[in-house]
Parts: sequence; structure tokens; C-alpha cells
Amino acid sequence: MLLHILILCTAGFAVSLSPTKDNGYYFGRFSDDFDWGAGTSAAQIEGAWRTDGRSPSVWDVFSHTPGNTDQGDTGDIAANSYSNYSEDINMLSEMGVRSYHMSLSWSRVMLNRTAVNPQGVTYYNNIFKALRKSGIEPYVTLYYYDLPEFLERRGGWLNEDIIKDFEEYATQCFTNFGTQVKYWISMHDPRGVAWRGYGEGTAPPGRYEPGFNPYIAANNLLRAHRKALDAFTAKPSGGRLGISLTTNLYQPLDPRNPDDVSASDRALQFDLGWFMSPLTTGSYPDIMTLQVGKKSHTYGVPSRLPRIQDYPTSSIQKTDFLVVTVNGVFNVSHAQRPSDPPNYMDDQDLRVVKLDSWPEDSVRSFLSYIKSNTSMGIYVTGGIATENATLRDTHRIDFFKWHVDQVLKAQQLDKCNILGYIARPLMDCFEWSQGYGLKGGLFSVDFSDPERPRKPRVSSRYYKQIVSDNGILPGYSGRGGVASGFVPMEDDSDILYETFPEDFVWAAATAAYQIEGGWNADGKGESIWDRLVHTTHKVENGGTGDVACDSYHKYKEDVQLLKNLHVTHYRFSISWSRVLPNGTLSGGINQKGIDYYHNLIAELLKNDIKPMVTLYHWDLPQALEDKGGFLNEEFVHWFRDYADLCFKEFGNNVSLWMTFNEPPIIAILGYGGGQFAPQVHNMTQNVYIVARNLVLAHAEVYHLYNSTYKASQKGKVGITINFIWNEPRDPLAISDVDAAERSIEFYDGIFSHPIYVNGDWPHVVKEKVAQKNKESGWPADRLPPFSVLEKQKLKGSHDFLGVNYYSSSFARNDPQPVGDTPTYDNDKEVYTYADQNWLGSGSNWLTVTPWSIRKMLNWLKYNYNNVDVYITENGLSDRNGTLHDNHRIRFYRYYINEVLKAIKLDKCNVKGYTAWSLMDNLEWLTGFSEKFGLHQVNFSDPKLPRTPKASAYWYAGLVQDNGYKPGYSRPGGRGSAVQGEGEFHYGTFPKDFLWSAASSSFQIEGALKEDGRGESIWDNFHVLHNDNGAVACDSYHKYPEDVRLLKNMGVNHYRLSIAWPRIFPDGTKASMNPAGIQYYHRVLDALLAAGIEPMVTLYHWDLPKALQDKGGWTNASIIGHFRDYADVCFKEYGNKVKLWITFNEPWVFLVKGLGTGDHAPGHTSRGVEPYLGAHNVLLSHAEAYHLYNDTYRRTQHGQISLTLNIDWAEPKDPMKPSDIKASEWAVQMFLGWFAHPVYVNGDYPEVMKNRIASVSKAQGLNKSRLPEFTAAQKKKIAGTHDFFGMNHYTTQLVQMQDEGLAGREKPDYFNDRGIKDEPDPKWLKSGSTWLYVVPWGVRKILNWVRNNYGDVPIYITENGLSDNNGTLNDQHRVYFYRYYINEVLKAIDYDKVNVKGYTAWALLDNFEWDRGYSERFGTHYVDFGSPERTRKPKASAAFLRHVFEDNGFKPGALTDPNRQPLPFENDVLLEDFPADFKWGATTTAYQIEGAVDTEGRGPSSWDVFLRTPGRTFNQTADKAAMSFTHYLEDVGALKKMGAKSYYFSLSWSRILPKGTSDEVNQDGINYYNELLLALADAQIEPIVSLHHWDTPAAITDGWLDDKIVEAFGNYSRICFQNFGDKVKTWVTQNEPNVLALMGYELGLHAPGVKGQGYKAAHNMIKAHATAYRIYQNEFKDIKNGKVGLAVYHSWALPKTERDPGDWAALDRKFAFDSDWFDDPVLLDGDYPDVMKREVFLRSRQQNLTQSRLPVFTDVERNMIRGSADFVGISYYKSNFVQERRHNVSAPPSIIDDRAFTETSSPSTDVNPKGLRMVLRRFRQRYGNIPVYVTGNGVGDKPGTISDSGRIQYIKSHTNEVLKAIQLDDVDVRGYMTYSLIDSFEWNFGYTVAYGMYYVKFSDPSRVRHPKDSSEYYRRLIRDNGFFKPTTPVINTTQKPKIMPERECPPPTSTANMMTSNIGFLVSIVSIMVMKK
Repeated sequence: MLLHILILCTAGFAVSLSPTKDNGYYFGRFSDDFDWGAGTSAAQIEGAWRTDGRSPSVWDVFSHTPGNTDQGDTGDIAANSYSNYSEDINMLSEMGVRSYHMSLSWSRVMLNRTAVNPQGVTYYNNIFKALRKSGIEPYVTLYYYDLPEFLERRGGWLNEDIIKDFEEYATQCFTNFGTQVKYWISMHDPRGVAWRGYGEGTAPPGRYEPGFNPYIAANNLLRAHRKALDAFTAKPSGGRLGISLTTNLYQPLDPRNPDDVSASDRALQFDLGWFMSPLTTGSYPDIMTLQVGKKSHTYGVPSRLPRIQDYPTSSIQKTDFLVVTVNGVFNVSHAQRPSDPPNYMDDQDLRVVKLDSWPEDSVRSFLSYIKSNTSMGIYVTGGIATENATLRDTHRIDFFKWHVDQVLKAQQLDKCNILGYIARPLMDCFEWSQGYGLKGGLFSVDFSDPERPRKPRVSSRYYKQIVSDNGILPGYSGRGGVASGFVPMEDDSDILYETFPEDFVWAAATAAYQIEGGWNADGKGESIWDRLVHTTHKVENGGTGDVACDSYHKYKEDVQLLKNLHVTHYRFSISWSRVLPNGTLSGGINQKGIDYYHNLIAELLKNDIKPMVTLYHWDLPQALEDKGGFLNEEFVHWFRDYADLCFKEFGNNVSLWMTFNEPPIIAILGYGGGQFAPQVHNMTQNVYIVARNLVLAHAEVYHLYNSTYKASQKGKVGITINFIWNEPRDPLAISDVDAAERSIEFYDGIFSHPIYVNGDWPHVVKEKVAQKNKESGWPADRLPPFSVLEKQKLKGSHDFLGVNYYSSSFARNDPQPVGDTPTYDNDKEVYTYADQNWLGSGSNWLTVTPWSIRKMLNWLKYNYNNVDVYITENGLSDRNGTLHDNHRIRFYRYYINEVLKAIKLDKCNVKGYTAWSLMDNLEWLTGFSEKFGLHQVNFSDPKLPRTPKASAYWYAGLVQDNGYKPGYSRPGGRGSAVQGEGEFHYGTFPKDFLWSAASSSFQIEGALKEDGRGESIWDNFHVLHNDNGAVACDSYHKYPEDVRLLKNMGVNHYRLSIAWPRIFPDGTKASMNPAGIQYYHRVLDALLAAGIEPMVTLYHWDLPKALQDKGGWTNASIIGHFRDYADVCFKEYGNKVKLWITFNEPWVFLVKGLGTGDHAPGHTSRGVEPYLGAHNVLLSHAEAYHLYNDTYRRTQHGQISLTLNIDWAEPKDPMKPSDIKASEWAVQMFLGWFAHPVYVNGDYPEVMKNRIASVSKAQGLNKSRLPEFTAAQKKKIAGTHDFFGMNHYTTQLVQMQDEGLAGREKPDYFNDRGIKDEPDPKWLKSGSTWLYVVPWGVRKILNWVRNNYGDVPIYITENGLSDNNGTLNDQHRVYFYRYYINEVLKAIDYDKVNVKGYTAWALLDNFEWDRGYSERFGTHYVDFGSPERTRKPKASAAFLRHVFEDNGFKPGALTDPNRQPLPFENDVLLEDFPADFKWGATTTAYQIEGAVDTEGRGPSSWDVFLRTPGRTFNQTADKAAMSFTHYLEDVGALKKMGAKSYYFSLSWSRILPKGTSDEVNQDGINYYNELLLALADAQIEPIVSLHHWDTPAAITDGWLDDKIVEAFGNYSRICFQNFGDKVKTWVTQNEPNVLALMGYELGLHAPGVKGQGYKAAHNMIKAHATAYRIYQNEFKDIKNGKVGLAVYHSWALPKTERDPGDWAALDRKFAFDSDWFDDPVLLDGDYPDVMKREVFLRSRQQNLTQSRLPVFTDVERNMIRGSADFVGISYYKSNFVQERRHNVSAPPSIIDDRAFTETSSPSTDVNPKGLRMVLRRFRQRYGNIPVYVTGNGVGDKPGTISDSGRIQYIKSHTNEVLKAIQLDDVDVRGYMTYSLIDSFEWNFGYTVAYGMYYVKFSDPSRVRHPKDSSEYYRRLIRDNGFFKPTTPVINTTQKPKIMPERECPPPTSTANMMTSNIGFLVSIVSIMVMKK
């Protein structure tokens, strides 16, 4: 249960439910004066109910009355705060709150109406004094529900005298406590008192009178508040007085429905406005006054709302503040409620439903509403109470994170006058009627212990944190890394794509001893590490730093490595012993050492790299160590002198100095544990001594620089400390949190705390060391203290903090025993360890925990005042030094991204990042075994060559990007954090995504010599096998067939080209061909009629031969001809075409046509003509673009561009810079040739111009073979695009070519490129030698286009795969499309590439240019051997349809490569049904009742229909099973089977003989009441259908009569009134879709009407919704039932899986079948989109001006939408569907609109699995709305008693229902088998039997005989499932074999998705015939 939660309320509020500005999570602080508090109330915590003069309150009396509280709990003792209040105050102090919101017990303060209780006054004064002593302000509520019982006996709040009593009480309180209390609250929740206490009687005093009492009590409460306000104002003590109000959130059930919006406003005004409005306006809300007055008038009395008194408008703002509490959130709709008897709730005319979740930003919006209505300040309360709350109440923490943030936004962003926040309750307490079962306290109370001990919950610690922070701070602001808010992107695998600050420092690092070598060269002195490696065997494999990486000699090479990394800085250290051989100035300066560092720094600056210098990185001169080293206090002076020398020598060129690297290593490993040099061992005291001398030395050097050098050198000085994040083992355990914090302070804080905080050791360190000293008797100075002067010098001695960070550990408290000799480790009392699941490294101490660096940076931010931080080391080791170090890339990727999150999301002040290390080096004791380098160093080669690893290239790219860019942001198709590589991505494309298939004119049209077409260059060009395009696919004649195929595929666009020679036979305007022009008009019209938009290419390679004879594309005159051609096309077709493409693949027709001669016209000028032709093509494109832009765009509103083909060029070796260069060259010389002029600057790419000029010169030419554009031409070409058209098929591996090869050879475009390309032999091949299957290539080239040409919209205008056999089951092509399209989706979703559409090549197998008909790309097979050019769909066509239909890839969809069979698809599920599952049976009135002319029943449509000659073998239902007189036998049969429910229908004409409410047949009503009483006696729940096909014949036109909607509504109202007490589950109509089709469209059922199915259905749907709304508005709250609709469903599968036409037919089948009725009711109040589209298109084809499908009005849609509490589904069988083409000569009909035929087979006639599939589809489409299977059964021969077939049917179908419930999460509530008894089966009369009881219709007595199936069903109901061994199970088919998945797995046949059984089905007609 949720309590005290503030939320938005509506009306003015309703609009506020929309997202507010800045509606994300907000971090910030409240105003400085913000009041944090906690609250309780007297009755809930004090106890002592009869102590010290306290008299009983109404709650005492109420709770002592049995049954009024849970478990009979009372507040007699409660939390015993009467005795324990000092403990409560300690709890408040612990949390740091400023105020305590408490209430006084009126019964404790006042002995009677006028006399004060001195003991009560003393008690409260003691509390107030204690609070003030603790610095806590009391906020005191005078009245909090607990009215004294002596006042209630006088009438309580119904007695006007109480106003004076309250005034007296308030005056006494102000008098007795006024000096200590400055903040008063008159009362809490007056609405709750008035309504719950005096209206509904659920709270004290428990009075029930809902019509008058609430208004009287409320009026007196308001007046009492006013009197208290007057009394308070009269007192001189000052202070403020407010009131505490509660409310709920009310949001419209349907925000689009004005009635619901008004209802939500009304609800709010009756709730909050009831009391707030008088405070702000002096009167009740207008709507409340109006509503109560209207209801009272109807009831016959004056308004029950008393006149407001004591609120003069001149002083209405005297209330100082509001305390607001909200208890719940409700959906609200308008519902007309009765006026008699009067009721406060009915006055509101509402229907409300409580919700379980809160709208986002609702609290914030509500507070903004308060702001807009009053200037009063607001205190917000918040908290939740739950059952069984533990001390680890994380749910409460989550609540506060959300709730407090809402308040923060309201104050900081919306400027609401929020004064404070009160967490309630402070402790567990007496939760009113719930007693002690609910626990909501920040502190727990043990109510089983007489002492009532309190314990803090973790939420109290959290609340303390946000109080301390005064808000919600970003990141991890709390101790132990606890966050005060919700941390965005907390998962370290979630990449933040953002950039670092512009001035961010990027660096790589080394250290002198680890890389320099030259250990004794040029005068260098010995260091402590020289001594260690030369005198011990501690270093792994005997490694030394004598040579190391020899950077002493190879520093220039190192700088080039840095330059290649593009870093801004290089962090290195100076070897102290190289510049001062014995460590001191007096020992002499080594100039050669000084010169070395000068040279290094100069080389760095020369390459624009700044030095970042560490003075000391562990290599102390041995001479100084011999004097004591860091243990000698003189170290401070030695270090100062050394630093002074360095500043003086290098300071002018160094801006960042670090004094020490990793002091913990120096102190702990060097002088404590002795593992590192100088190997001194003393863990008792040395660590602290070294730490002290080290930080003092640091401070000394800092002040030296600051005072002497800073002004001139402008540098900064800091220290680098290696930090380890310690994560509390249990973040909710305070001992582990303390341990984690303590570990950080002992390890790092002893060095950082003195510098960055207060000049002293961390408090916890001093405390723990002192404790251990005391326990062991050790001297107090083991932790040497700092003097006052030293503290002053230490504090603030920094410009930044250097952080070395690698890894994390868990920490837990680890108490240590007292020993004789304390140690540093024992002082800490912390045990740390790594999680065994963390990734390791080459170092035993380093585990990979990226998330921890973010926490560490936050810790530094919040503990060190957000100091500037430079990460000065971070990296990963391995032991193999591999160049392909993807593990290191992964490390850097995630660690650096966490740094980015810390900066961007958490606002940590990180200034730079340094990778450790630049190169592999000597890793101290592990020698050269551990390798951290970005560059490999070959230590076995004397030259020590450096080689970049993969991580170096990755890091360089990151630095260049200055952060993380999505996708492949770097040259060569590289990226810093590419998502989803190698994974299949599930998702959907943008809603407006363009799906298309493509062809081109010459490849498909044929008709080369028809209708005036001129010759093209391809007509007589020689190709393989002498194939030609004379006929091709004959699309010139068969284009309507092509359009049909396109429609079936589900495309929304079709890319086609226009044949230039068909429009201009000789290529010029003078030869314009009207017949050709008209052909394309016909094609375009056919496309548009099918709902397909054309995308038209002007030129797809078929140049008029007459123009080629004049030079073709090499003749500049072609530019004008192309402009003329384009002009005619735009003029003729522009109103029909919105996407134009000027040229398709100019690279191909120029290089292949003019260069290699493979294509027409067959020229072989490889190095000249392609460039000349390209020049003219680009100029032609620009002409056409400007023509369209200037002349046509304004009226035609289209877009125009060109389509370019491009292969992705993948570097053969991605770690080789030259191969990355080759990749860029390859794309620029291919794609950039045409794209760069259009999309960049009007000119060719620089690399292309430079390259061809260079090669031309080498070939002895005077000028470049690449033509030059004039300035005017460049201007004209640049920007001539609206989108980017891209054709992509494959990828090549590329590398640089021999540099001089092109210059030595003849001019050749391919040599001009300067690259070699080849495929990877491992790639899948195709039917084309050039096409390899490389899906990821399309994603890379899409990224490349975005990176180079900006966010231009991209249309993929071709993509497809060839084969040579044209197989129909083209799974290789399915594979291609699946993974290529998926990569496109990744580019959109992950990489944010602006891809707008995708086009599959090709629609048809066609003429593939020089390859003739040998290569087939089509998704449809074309039989070129047939004169008819027959088309057949391939599997790929169906696959693409599924992709298009899903608009992407959904898990489990037919396109999902990981799609698995349904669980238990072919196995029996042995489980139980839910315990409350409704088992039952079905009948219908007309089929069983008989008595058609008996007791006032009027004739029905079926009576008339059956009495028409020629119907049903002259059989009628006049007697049927005679259930009108035998209903008790039916009930007995149900009871015998153990049925829980009985689903039957009412006979409309038996209740209303004339169909209208003008005449009600009481005999009919009596009959059904008797039936219902019999069912009640048998404990069988009725499920009642109002209508099952038997419409009263008196309604002459039946469902075609618009008045029937009102008539049905009246009929439903009569049924609800007469049967509603006994019926709680109603179905308005049963199988109306069958009635509409069979009765009003086909005329096969009553009433036998044809061609009116749409109109009948339209009225049925409106009638259903009308009945539903009547029940909701008039009966729901009284009868408490539910209303639904029962629809006939069947399952179906496409007859041919690979045929998209059959899949389209399947969509239509569902749309025109069950979705016809389900969609309007359950979705949007309208028909299915498929249905609307098909009827509209078919109507347009029939030359109708509007669709034949009726249209709902907006009002009707609002009424219909959501008009079902559940749905009944009847299911009997499945079938196959097949596309059926429209009959153009047939009259309009639903059958024609549906355009499918249905067939059956033994596998579909009885198909249990179909029921499960129907249920699954229902849930997927409509959500988890409750479902009842309301009809399911099988027919057999009448008289069959041993009905084993029916038993099998029930077994198998109910098991499928069980699977749907248990495995598919479908909310199936019940199962009704059809039918209970044999009955009249409609058209088939009595010739088929469905009952579980046999009825012999020749027997006048109609005796029922049980069949075997009734016994089986009895046992099934008894067992409630299939788990019990007494329930026989179903025989199952054998499990299919699991095939290992290959590259392109074949799909499971849908035919095999069905369980075999028996039966046959022909059409929808026979479905219904066999069903009934």
C-alpha cells in the first residue's frame, strides 16, 4: 500500500499530464533555507492512551471495537513515544533534519471542552525544549484525526459548537506552547475526516450518511480552521499557521474525450478544491456548487452544500502555508450517477479506477498547479508503507529518489514556492485501520518488544544523505559510492556517445627507470632500483632497467609514436639520479642529464606535444637512501633542492608538474612491506613516517613553485596518487560502508587528505591508530602529528590532483585482535578482495572494473571540492604482448567512457586522461613479463623496435574524435565504440521508412520496337549467349502483373526508370514520342492505384543510340539534350512522382561502357573517356536539378538527386596505416568522384585531383587527364541534391598499389586509384564474380557517407544478390537480405545515420546487361523460356514482405534468425490451470430453447428465415431441445460435469417481442430469472450473451436499420436492470462477424440479405459500444460486473509460404475476419488499416468517389475505443489461404475485397495448435486483455454416444489453452466447450451434433443422455489440468529433428506447424457450416 505520495491532479491538471519541459531526471540542490523534516502524529506513536489525564479519542473507541482494525490492533501503546520521545529526537538528529512535524493529542491537552490538562502541557513542552536543544524546529499540528471522544458524543464535527471548542483548544495551545512553537498546522486531511469519518464510515467516528454529513462536517472543519487562524493572529508571539490537505491524482481515462477531461477536473475539485478553494477564493469550487445543487434539486431538497461562512474575501490569504499529501492516482471517466439516495460520491458523476503506477513528472506538475492558484508556500510530504518491510527497504529509497526529484524540479525549474519536504513516518507506527501490518518508518519499531526498540532502516541513511546534500546530486555523492538519485547509464557496458571538453588533455605515460636505460651513462648516479636489480633476484627473469627501452637514445622515436597517437601531452618522469647523481646540489649537477631532458622536451614541443613531468617516480638516488631516504626528515630539503633545479631548468617549457607518483607504493611497498626498492620492512610506523615526510616535501615544493616560478612560468603543480575504489561488500550494511571509506582513507587519504582537505591526517585514521595504540600500549606518536604551521602549509598545496587508476576491490569490515605490535594493516581493520567474476589481466593485482573509475572520480569530487583531476595513468597488462590486443581496447573503451560519464553526467572536473603506457617497458618486479604498452617493444632485438598495437590505433582515433562518436567515425571503417558488431539487432525502422523494390526500363520492358521507341545503345550490343532485351520480362505489356507483385510484397515505393529512347527516340526533344509518354502514365497510375509511390530514375544506362553516334557522354552537347529530356519527364509525370533520380550508377556506365568496354557502347578508353563522360554527367545532373528546383519544385513538391554505386573498401590489414589510406583512396576515387562535387564543393576530391595529375605527369602528359570545372560550374554543381541515393552490394579488401606502377603503364582508371583490391576468399560467393556477401560493409559505407557528407538523407536504391539457377527456395538470398538490412538498421539505431529508405534489387529476374539472363537477382522468378514470361515468387519475396510488414526485425518473428519453435509445440504440457479458471459449456437461446411462439415471445429473424421454403431441409428450431421447459435438466448436466460457468444467450425477442422497449415481456424475464436462480443454486456462474444472431423480426431491416443501435442499448439496459444482480459477466454480441458476413453479405444465414455486410457490422459495433457504455455509466458501480464482446476467430496459414501474395491474403483474412470487430473495440475505435486500405483501393478501382467501408465519427470512435473488459474467442478450425485476384466484372462485395480463398486439409480441419496461435496473436496485437474461450467444439453424427473424437478434440484444444496461459502469458480466464447439448445447428438443422449430451429430437420429451465426452470433461474440470495422473494425456507427434544452423537455415514449413488430425474446409462458408 502506498501512503503520502504527492502526485498531479487534473483539469487544469489534465493538460499537465503531458511531458513537461526538462522532464528528465534532474540533479541539483534546493534553496539554502529549504526545510528538511520528518513527521509523525500523536495517535500513531505516543501510546499512553489513558495516562496522565489523557481521555479517549475517537480512534481509541474505534480501534477497540472488534473488526475495525486489522488483527484488532490499537494505539494503546503504539511506539510508546510518550516515554521514548528523547530517542525519537536522537533519530531526527542522526538524520540531520531541521524540523519535526508532529501533532498534539487534543485528548491529552484538554481535559474537557475548556479545561487544560497540566500534565499534557508539561509533556509537550518537554518535547519542544528537547527539540530546540537539538536544533530541530517543531511544526505542530493541532488536529490529526484524533478528536476527543467527549466531543464526538456531542455530535463531533456535525455539531456547530465544535467550532468554538476548536478555537478554545487552539488558543490554549498557542498560549501554552507559543514561545517554543513558531510553526502551526490547524488540521490534517479535513476531507478524510468529513468523508471517511462522517460519510462512508470507514474511519472514526464511523458514521455512515454519505449525502448530507460530509458537507456539514467539512463546513465546520473549514470554519474551525478559520477560527484558529483568527486566534493565532491575535496572539503576539508571532509565527506562521498553515493547513495540511490531502488529495488524489485524477487523470482522464481518455484524454481525447472532453467528458473524461471534465470528469477529471470535477474529481479534483470535489477532493482538493473542496478545502483549498475556500482558502484561496472564499468559496467552494463552482463545479462543486453546481453539481451538489443539481443533485439536491433532483432529490427534492435545497442544496446540501452549506453556505461557506467566516471566509470574507478581504482576508482569504491569511493561511500562511499548505502541507500537501496525495494518497493515490485514479483514471476518471464521466458516469451519470443517481441522485437518490444522496451521496457525496454520486454527486460527482464519476467512475474512477485506481492505478498502480504514477505518471512521470506528475508531482512536479501538481506543484506547478498549486503555484498557479495560490502564493502560499508549500511543504510536501512523502513516504510509502508496505507489508513485511525489512531494514533493507530499497523500495523506499527508490521512491525518495523519484519523489524528491519531482519536488526539486518544481522548486528549481518551475520556481514553485516549495518550503520544505517531510518524510513520513519517522518510525513504524499505528497505521490506522491497518494497525501494525503496514510499516512505513525510516526507523523500524519492534512492536513485540515492550520497550519498543528502534532500528534505522537503510532509507534513513539515504534520507540523511539527501538532507546533507540539500538535494539530489549527480553521480555517487554518498559514502561508499551511494547515489542520491538515479544514476544514468550506470551499466559500464552502456556507451555514452559524447565528446570531451575542447581543452581536454590527452596523454600517454612512461617513467624514467622503466624506459630510459642508460643506467650509468653520461654521469648518471645509482638509484634504489639500480641497487635492487643488481643485488637481488627479485625481478622476474632477471630483468633490469640497464637498457630497458633505451629511450635515453631513442627518445625521438618515442616522440613520433606520441605524434601518431595525436596526444596533446606526454607524461614522463625525470630521473633524480640522472640530474643529481648523489641526490643533492652539493654533490654536483650532471649537465648531460639536464641536456637529455632539454632535448626530450624540445622534441616534444617541436611536435606540438606538451610535457607533463613527474619529479619522482620511485627512483630515489641510492646516495640519499643511504642517509635514510624518505624516513629522514631532511628528505624535505633534498627534494626541494632537486625540484628547484628542475623548475629552473625546464619550467619555461613545462606547464604541468607532479611532485610524486603513487605515494602509497613508495610508503607501503617500499618502506612498509619492503617488496619494492628500497626494500625496507616495518609495517608498524614506517608507512606513516614516509607519508608525513612525503606530503611535507610536496607542500614545500608546491610553495616554492608558487612563490618563485608560477608568475613567470604559468605552470601548475600537483601530486599523483594511485587510488583504488573500494566497493562495500554490502552497500546497505553500514559496517561495510565504513570499511570501504576507511580503506580509501588509509591507503590514499593519508596522502591526499592533508593536501586537499585540512592539512591533517584523515579523522578516521587518527581515530583508528589512536585506538590501536591504546589497545597495544604503543606510544601515541606512531602516527606523527603535524604542527599548526605544517597544517597550514599542507592545506591547499595543489593546483590539481593526479590520479592513477586501474582497479577496484570489495571491502568489508574486518576487526583485528589486539596485538603487542600494531601494524598499518591491523589499523585499517578492512578486508579487501576482488570478485572472481571480474576479468583479469597480466597482473595479479589488476582486475577489469570500468564502473569503479566513475565512482572513484565522484568520491574525489565530493570529498575534495571537485578539484581539477588529471588521470595520469590507466591501462591494462597482458603477458604475450600481442599486437592484436583487443582486450586492451576493450579496457580503454569502457574505462575512458566511464570517465566521460563522470564528466558529462556527474559533473566531475576531470581535465585530462593518460594511457599507461606508451610502450611495453620494465614493469618493476615483474620485469618485462607484464606488458602495458600501446606499442610493442621487441626486447630480444638489440634495436628495440617499437610497433604499434591495435590499441594504439584505437586510442589515436579516440583522441582525434575527442570522445565517442557512434558508428565508424574513423578512416578505414574504424570506431571507438561500435555497437552490435557480430550481433543480430532487433528493432524497427523509423515509421516513415521507405520500402521499395527496383527494376530498370531496359532490363524488364522489352518491346524495343513497339510504339515508336528509338534504338538504345544496348539494343544491339553483344552480350553473353547472344541474349538481348527484345522481350526481357515483357513488362511493357505485363506491368499490371508487376504492380500486383509489388503490392503483395508490401512495398510502399517502387523504383523504376524511364527509357530515354522511348520518350525521345533520337534523344532530342524534336522526336518526342506520345505513345511512350502514355505508357509511363499507365504504369504510374497503376502504382498509385495500388497505394505504391513511384521513385523514378531518368537515366539507367539506355542512352539513345542517335546521341551515342554524336559522341554520347563525351560530347558536351548531351547536357542540353538531357535537360530537355528531364524537362518533359518533370512536366508529364511530376505530379505523380515525388522522388527523382537523375542518373543510376554513373561509375558503371562510364567505366564499364567507356573504359573497359564490358558494357555498351563498348569503348575501351580506360584512362580518358570515363573522366570526360563523368564531367558531362555531373554537369547534366546539375542542369536537371536546377531545372526542377527553379521550375517544378514549388508546385510538385518533389525531391531530386542521383544514385551512386559504391563497394566498401576494407583495409586488408586494419593495423596498417597504408591500408587505411588505401581504403580512403578507394572510396574517394570511386564514390567521391561523383559525390564530392555534388555533396561538398562542386569539384573532385583533392586526392583524386592530385593523384591523376601526378600519374599523368609521370606518363609524360602536359596536363591531368581529369578535366577541370570552371568556377561557375563548381558553383552550379555544389549542393545539387535533396538526398543521397546509394547502390551497394559488396566489399573489397584493399591495400596500396606499387607507388610508381600507374605512371609506368598506359592511362588506366584502375591504376589511377593507386590501390589493389581483392575479396576475402572466406566470404560467401554469389552468381556474379564481383559480388561477395559481406553484410557489415553496408553499415561501414553508410557511416562513411555520413562522416564525409554530413547528415544527408540516404536512400539505399539497390541492394541484392544474384544466383545462376533462379531457384524458388532462394535461402541464400534470404540470408543476404536478412543481414544486409539488419546492418542498415544498426546504422540507423546505433550510428544515427540518416537512412530514409531501402530498395531491394530486383523485383524480377531480368536482363542483367553483359551477363544476359545468366545472372538472376530477382525476388520473383521469370520463365524466359515462356512467351508469357510467367512470374513466380521466390522465398526472398515473402521474407522481404515480413520485414516490410514488421518494419524491421522483431524477436520471434518470421525474420528472426534465432527464431525457436514454440515451447511444447509438439508436446503435452503437464500443468494445472489457474485455481480460479472458469470451466463451462456453451449454448445459445435459439438453438436450444424452442417455444418460439410461447409466453409472449416475438418472432426472430431466424424464425422468418427458416420458414422460407427451401431452407435447412424444412427443419426449424420451433422446439429444438425444449430448454425453455427443460432448463433444469441442462443445469443438472452442467452440475454433474462440475462446470464452474455456463455461457448462454438471451433471446432478444423473448424479452422484447417487438425489439424495442415499448413492450417488455415479463414472462421472458421470469424465465431467465428462474434459469439464473437454478444456476445460482448449483453454484454455476452465468456468462450471458445479449445477442446471438436471433434479431427480433419486428425490426424489419435488422442491423441495417440505424435505429437498432438505440434499440439494442435499451434492450441491454433492461437486461442489466433485471438480471444484473445475478449476472456479473456479460457479452453484448456473440460472433457478430459471422452474422455480418453470413447473414448480411452472403445471405446464407438469417435474415438472408446480400451485399450489406459492412453496414450491418457498422451498426453492430456501435450497438455493442452503446451497451458497454450504458453498463459502465449506470450499472458498473452498483452491479460490479464486466462487459465484453465474443468474436469468431480462426487460424490460417499461407498456402504457399514463399508467395507474398498468400501472406498478403493472410493479412486480409485476419483483417476481414476477427480484426473487423476486435480492432475498433480494443485499439483505436476504427477498422483495421488493412481493411480500410483494401476497401478504399478497391472502391477507387470501381470508380467510386469514396470507400464502401462506413466511417465512424470522432464521437463514435471515442465511444467504441476500449469498450470491452474482456473478449470471448470462439475457435473451431484452421485453413490455408491463397491470394485470389479481383474479379473486375463482379459487383462490389466483401468477398471480392478480401481477395483470398480458403482451403483445408486433414492437417487444418482439426488443428488444436491453431487455438494457441489465435490466443498468442490476440495478446501480441491487443495486449493482455482477459480472454474467455467462448466456443470450441467438434461435430459428429447425431446419436453418437461413444464420442472419442470429441474427447480427443477437447483434450488437445484445452492443452493448447493451457500452453497459452502458462507459456505464452495469455490471460485466459475460462474455457467453454461447444456445446452442452445437441441442438439445432442453423442451416444444417439436426443433421450434425456438437453436444456432450445427446438429445433425441424425435423424442417429444427431449431426454438428455450423457456422452463419453461429458465424463472426460468432468474429470478434466475436477483435475483442473493435465498434471494429475487420472487425466489421460494426448498422443503427440514426434519432435522435429533439430538441424544445426548454417549460414542460411531454411525456415520451418508452416504446414508443419500444425498438428495432424482430420477434417476438410473449403471456405468461410463451410467454416460456419461445419462449426454450427
